Amino acid sequence: AEEILKLLKPILSTVIDSGITSDKVLGKAFEGLSLSIEELREQSESW
Repeated sequence: AEEILKLLKPILSTVIDSGITSDKVLGKAFEGLSLSIEELREQSESW
């Protein structure tokens, strides 16, 4: 699971930062997903 999170995080960050998402709703959804991934990563590291 941690390997998947490591792969998804930079992809989502790039999509959010690059301006590819012109739709604010889609951008917010990706931001929320990115935050969730970060939280999961932190939790998996504390196990």
